[in-house]
Amino acid sequence: MKKTAVEAVAVAIATGGVAIAAATQLAEHHVSITSITLTVLAISSIGAVLESLVREGFRTVLYTCPVEDCRVFIRARETNEAELNRLREMATDHDKHDPTA
Repeated sequence: MKKTAVEAVAVAIATGGVAIAAATQLAEHHVSITSITLTVLAISSIGAVLESLVREGFRTVLYTCPVEDCRVFIRARETNEAELNRLREMATDHDKHDPTA
């Protein structure tokens, strides 16, 4: 199993555990089944978003300019090594993207 899949499964399991714990506590306090269901669905939705962000984050590389106050960054995904090297060089060489240079 790929690292991203393992991480995604871990997030799904953790989210499921939180949802079950919340549902149990709500039931102990005699909260309506409708409110419990909505809470579990909300927690599950948050978990799905987190899972998506985790998977996306592991496939993305971010290069930023090291010059203070320069806001240039390059985000790359599913790119070969030669292209990653070119993008890294472009982002980290301030003269290549500074319009005043």
